Formats: sequence, C-alpha cells, structure tokens
Amino acid sequence: MRYFLAVVQHGSIRAAAEALLINQSAISRQIQSLEEEYETPLFERHARGVRLTPAGELVFGAIREIGFTSDRARSEINALQGLKRGHIKMHVIESMIQHVIPSVIEKFHDQFPGVNFEVIMTGSDAVVTAVRNGECDFGITLCNHSHPGVTAMFSIDCRLTAIMRPDHPLASQRNLSVGNLVTWPVGVATRPTGTRQFFDDACRTRGVDIIPKIETNSVELLHQFALMEEAVVVTSDLMFAASIRSGKLLKRPLAETELNNGRFEVLVMTGRKPTVAAERFLMMLGRELERPVG
Repeated sequence: MRYFLAVVQHGSIRAAAEALLINQSAISRQIQSLEEEYETPLFERHARGVRLTPAGELVFGAIREIGFTSDRARSEINALQGLKRGHIKMHVIESMIQHVIPSVIEKFHDQFPGVNFEVIMTGSDAVVTAVRNGECDFGITLCNHSHPGVTAMFSIDCRLTAIMRPDHPLASQRNLSVGNLVTWPVGVATRPTGTRQFFDDACRTRGVDIIPKIETNSVELLHQFALMEEAVVVTSDLMFAASIRSGKLLKRPLAETELNNGRFEVLVMTGRKPTVAAERFLMMLGRELERPVG
C-alpha cells in the first residue's frame, strides 16, 4: 500500500523508487500483486509515467482513508500519553515561514517536545493541491476564493500595507494611498502572486503608474529591501511581524479597498479529521494569527 501511494504521489514508478530509495522492480512487483488481488489494472502506463484507472481511483481512496484512520488512532494513543510523540506536516507559503510558523513551533515545542515537524514551503496553488491530495495535515495559503476538496478551518483578512523604516519621510503620514508611493523606490511580490494582483488592481483603478524598484518572490529579500533608506514595500504586515513589533519597521495603511481582497487561510482536506497534535498546533496558530501587528 505504501508503494502504491508513492507511485500515485510521484506520478511514476521510477520517481517513487527514487523517493523511497529502493529498486523500481520491487515497486513494480508490489503494484502487480495489488492488481492481481483486485483482478484489474490500477494504473495506465504512458510515456511520462502512470495515471490511475477508475478502479485505481477507488483503491487509492480506500488506502488513503486507511492511512488517515491509522494516523488518527496513533495520534490519539499519543495524546493519552501526553503527546510524547507525534509528527505534523504542513505545506505553507513563504510569508508564513518567515515569522509566524517559527514562533508557533517554538511555543508548541515548549509544551510538547516529542512532536516533530515537516514544513514544506511552496506556492499558493501547490498548497491547495497538497491539502486536497492528503499529502499534509494542513496548509496555509493566501486565497481570495474557495477551492473544491479543501475546507478552511479558519482565516484572517490579508490587508496590504506600506511598510518602511520609522525614519522614512512617509512615516509621519498616518494614511497613505498608492499615489503617495510614486516617487519612492517600491518593492512588491512578483506576478502572479495574490498580493501583487491586489497591488496592480489598486494602481490600475486609481490610474497610478508605479514601476517597482524590486520585484521578487522572496519574502526575505523584500524584508531586507524594506530596511533600506527611503524604500517602501507593499505587502501584508504579517510577513514582517517581528520587525514591526521590534520597531525596526513600521506599517502605514493604504486607502485602496482593492488591497483588502485576500485572506490567509488554514486549509484541511474536506472530510479528513486532523490528528490530535495537528489540532492542538492549529489552535495555537489561530491565537498567533489573531495577535495585532504593530
């Protein structure tokens, strides 16, 4: 069953063998054994790998459900023992990794040192796909619409703000608009991220033409840019929460309603009950996300 799931996840027997560090022939024998047991092909072979047959889809759903139930039972046994052991896997966008996730993991570790974590950084669409396919306990992404197969456990509004040093000339103004940023070096995320889409929509609506000084998909690079003299970064304040709380940076609200169209969502697979460890971590994460920034 483990080999079968690996082939589904990686899309080919070769890729599954590389991931599991075993010979392809060993996986092929196990797949053949399953197909003989069910008396029907479970995969269609093609040039780029394999895809599930309708019968394979049914087997995949059943095996995956067995795995979820086993994980849940194991987690409940661990909970009876005070969560001495456990494993939490999450797929998250980079902005959550920079400041939010590390602080929550640190607090959780203080209470449950036997629980370990696997954190995969990826894009918003890939987070949704991983959650829908049951590849992780939960995912965190920036959304502005719902997705089939996943459920939002909770969400918070994503409000884009202008972030700069406290000595920036614009820091004295309590409310800004995108028009105020035209003469300053601006940093934004690259397309097609949600935050960049919101920024472009706001500029287009107001007839403002801003050529960013820097466009990047790296949150850390945007963070370093915001620390430069006269620079302004337009993004969610959550991304630089630690620096804002410490006073290294400050945020100023932007007037455009287009900059408030997104939300950070914590997603789980529809119908899948999280493990006890994941549930407790998500409760702690929810409290952290509700903390005001600056």
